[in-house]
Amino acid sequence: MELEGKELDAAVALALGWEHPGAVGKTERTTDGTPYCLSGCNDWWRHPVGGWLCSGCYGFPYQYSSDWQIGGPLIESEQISVECEHPGAWFAQERYTKASARAATPLAAAMRALVRSKTPNASMSGPQRPAQEQR
Repeated sequence: MELEGKELDAAVALALGWEHPGAVGKTERTTDGTPYCLSGCNDWWRHPVGGWLCSGCYGFPYQYSSDWQIGGPLIESEQISVECEHPGAWFAQERYTKASARAATPLAAAMRALVRSKTPNASMSGPQRPAQEQR
């Protein structure tokens, strides 16, 4: 089964360098540098260059696979091509690694290809385009 929804969004965040240590925070402010969340969610993500986000408070991981304002710029920056094979079936391929994926939407296909390009050993099953058809 292919990654979808929140699971795919989490895989994209990890592929982009975010860390997900989970419940490492506290529900009160401390002076020891531990992240804190007054909502009590305590599900933490660490940005690749530092800083923490609580998933419950900030809606993280972001909706990379369903929000074009978030996922769209990644298609350009990661140089992912997307094409419609037929209605409801999209194919995406990253330019350099040739990592590819299929999905029901162009954005989901592109995000799956991004995850495959950055984490080649990621567990994402599904049909791949035969080598002779790759461009």
